[in-house]
Amino acid sequence: MDLAEITERLNAEYGTSRVIWAPGLAGQDITDYHSDSLARLTAPGRVLINLPNEPDPRDPFHQAALETNDILEAAGLSIELIPEPVERRVTSDDFVASCANYYVCNGGVVASQFGDAETDAIACDAQSRHYPGREIVMLNADALGELGVGIHCATQQEPAV
Repeated sequence: MDLAEITERLNAEYGTSRVIWAPGLAGQDITDYHSDSLARLTAPGRVLINLPNEPDPRDPFHQAALETNDILEAAGLSIELIPEPVERRVTSDDFVASCANYYVCNGGVVASQFGDAETDAIACDAQSRHYPGREIVMLNADALGELGVGIHCATQQEPAV
């Protein structure tokens, strides 16, 4: 299938009127970019996005994040930025420190905190605005981040065999 046919089928299946495509990073990891660590659609036309504080032109993930942000802006979405934590308990380059990789459940949002009080508070406040009436519970998810995933990644359903 070509992109137009895939878009048409997705819209028909999900009852949507458009699909916004971001290129990601082919071959860079198992998903070509963990989109749930970058941006979350929180309501029609609204997005929370996790962007680097100081983009590194040599880091393909930072460049893909900025490109995706530009694509979402061009699509007319209302974007709220959550910066990456400046101070972290884990400093490995492979560590996933995404404030956008959270899990929404009945009555709450389960989110990561990384030990940077300012950034953790920004993320909590943003999630509260995007999910009014839900309790925001922030957890130390460093063990997940060291595996290259976040809370949302780790809570996805498993198909029955």
